[in-house]
Amino acid sequence: MGHREDLLEGAERCLLEKGFARTTARDLVREPGTNLASIGCHYGSKDTLPAQAYVAMVEEVSGTFEGGGAVGGDSEPGSVERFREVWASAVESMRAPGSMWRLTMEVPAMGDQLPEVREHLARAQREAARGAEPLGEGRGVGCGVGGEGQVMGAAGGRDGSV
Repeated sequence: MGHREDLLEGAERCLLEKGFARTTARDLVREPGTNLASIGCHYGSKDTLPAQAYVAMVEEVSGTFEGGGAVGGDSEPGSVERFREVWASAVESMRAPGSMWRLTMEVPAMGDQLPEVREHLARAQREAARGAEPLGEGRGVGCGVGGEGQVMGAAGGRDGSV
C-alpha cells in the first residue's frame, strides 16, 4: 500500500475520532506516518483528503444496506422484511462507537466552514443520485431529476448541494 492509500485510511480513522472540523493536517499525516507534503501531492489539499475518506466510508457502509451486505439475509428485495432489516441495521450502526452518522450530521451543520468538503460531497452526492435511479425503475419510485430531494432530505438541495 502506498502513501495515497495510507493517507485515506488514516483520514478515515481521524474522522471517526475527531470529525471534520477538529481534524488537522498534522493529524492526517500522523496517523499513517507520512509527511505534510504527501497530502498536497496525492489529494491537492487538506480538505479534499477527509472528504474523499468520508465518501469511501459511505460507499463501504452502503454495501451493508444492499442485498449482498450484512443486511438482507433471506428476505425478498423490496419486501417489508427487507425494509425492517435495513432500518434495524441502520439504527444499530448509529449506536456503534465512532459512528459515521455523526460525520453525516456535521457536514450540513458546518458546511459553510468546510467549503471544499462541501463541494466534494455535493459532487459525490449527485453521482450517487444518478447511480440510484435504476433502483426505483419499475416500482413507481424515482431518484432522478425531481426525486433526489427526497433522498437528500434536509441535508441537501435539489442541485446536489449539501
